[in-house]
Amino acid sequence: MAPDDTTVGRTPIELEVTQEAVDWLCTQERDASLGARPLRRTVQEAVENRLASMLVRGEVKEGDRVLVSVKAGALTVSAATDSSV
Repeated sequence: MAPDDTTVGRTPIELEVTQEAVDWLCTQERDASLGARPLRRTVQEAVENRLASMLVRGEVKEGDRVLVSVKAGALTVSAATDSSV
């Protein structure tokens, strides 16, 4: 997928989410009768919480690019380098 300029809190970063990551998020177990809430919770736990931790630890800062992808069947959130995309 194309990069998405987003603001996490008040820190502008570029978030790039691969199609594989979108597919992974959409295939996680959830109860369809609850609507989008379980998917929202999955995104929060798998992406937002990890990204927040990266910001607090200083691994990501204003203007950085973050890549959300899948490796070995697991979702990864990492600071992107030119060679990682």
